[in-house]
Amino acid sequence: MRFAIISDTHFYAPGRGKNGIWWNHTLQTETDEIGRRMVEAVSETNPDFVVHCGDISGTCDMENYNLGAEILDQLPCPWYAVVGNHDTWYPGVRDAFSDRFNVPHGQCFHSVALGGLRFLFLDCCYWETVDGDVSPYLDKELFDSGQIKGLYIGDEQLAWLDGELTTHKDERVVLVSHAPLGFKEIYPVVTLPNGSKAPPEGCPLLHFNARCGVMGDIGNRLAVRELLAKHSNVRMALAGHCHVHDHHVEDGIAFIQTAAMREFPCEFRVVDVDNGVAAFTTHGLKDPSYSKRSYIEERNNSWVAGKSADRTFTIAL
Repeated sequence: MRFAIISDTHFYAPGRGKNGIWWNHTLQTETDEIGRRMVEAVSETNPDFVVHCGDISGTCDMENYNLGAEILDQLPCPWYAVVGNHDTWYPGVRDAFSDRFNVPHGQCFHSVALGGLRFLFLDCCYWETVDGDVSPYLDKELFDSGQIKGLYIGDEQLAWLDGELTTHKDERVVLVSHAPLGFKEIYPVVTLPNGSKAPPEGCPLLHFNARCGVMGDIGNRLAVRELLAKHSNVRMALAGHCHVHDHHVEDGIAFIQTAAMREFPCEFRVVDVDNGVAAFTTHGLKDPSYSKRSYIEERNNSWVAGKSADRTFTIAL
């Protein structure tokens, strides 16, 4: 079996996107071209299916979601996705997700058996306020006034996850979420997305998330980790959100982040599963100019492409 992983495409309908800076230049005015190049590059790897780790659109109202879905539908195979924080800004998108994946209306977590593995697609993109209220969509006024605490996985979904891991205890499980469930303690950040210098010793992921307006941890992430510790069938957890390539093994689970398609290094992953081993490789668009134009040399954030061990590795299943 072979599948591809893409993340953080941040697609915009024509005339809607604006280029900006995150770790590097964000090429959001080039949605159509990057989308076409992505479909071309992924198609050439001949995957059985594609996993999208969220943030299909940069500002995901229905116009931008539909454009992103149309691009992904050009892939030569089925695609599966989780919602990202940018996908949950405006009403309607969650219903579109649930309708596409044939789950209860408005529900975005689901379970699919693919090629001998059980994929559990989690929804970590509910919004929690500082007062403890939880909403499926972002309240922009609360966000702008600092009243949004961060992303959240609710108790209902924790119970569902526990049930799925119990029901499929004899299957090898892959978790997919937008924000990562596990990560290294320190990353070699040079310049933060807001332009300030990082500490010379590097940054914890939750620190640079909080410093850059992406909030800190996922609410209930540690409760998810406690659930995973109860079960022995989870082999790897895929994520995006932080726009970096990363590979971190903890408690016997490989936590893998895939960088953003919208900016340097403009790459995706291919996973070959054979004889109980998953082999990960990293691939770029056929036109390397996108990666070169996106990279900001003076910010020196080439580290987001990951070290060799973050880009090519194997996982025993």
